Amino acid sequence: MDGFVEDVLVNGNSWAAGKQEVLTGSYVFVCAHNNRDKRCGVCGPVLIEKFKEEIDSRALKSQVFVTACSHIGGHKYAGNVIIFSANAQAKIDGHW
Repeated sequence: MDGFVEDVLVNGNSWAAGKQEVLTGSYVFVCAHNNRDKRCGVCGPVLIEKFKEEIDSRALKSQVFVTACSHIGGHKYAGNVIIFSANAQAKIDGHW
């Protein structure tokens, strides 16, 4: 997975298993994996709801997409968030 993220999402290389689509908008992934860490299971859904409320209030529903994901590390600081979006050079930037 780390190789895929680095090669395809960050560096924009072609994915051998398929054709890479152009990323439009921003994608927010919030850890809500309750079985791995209870804090993620409690904080994650609350963060998702707050993100969605803010996105709605700013009329960004067609530009910013939020979803739960499985564990992404950092139990101590649960709810973890990863954001992927295209930068000015149309390359994928990740923020986590």
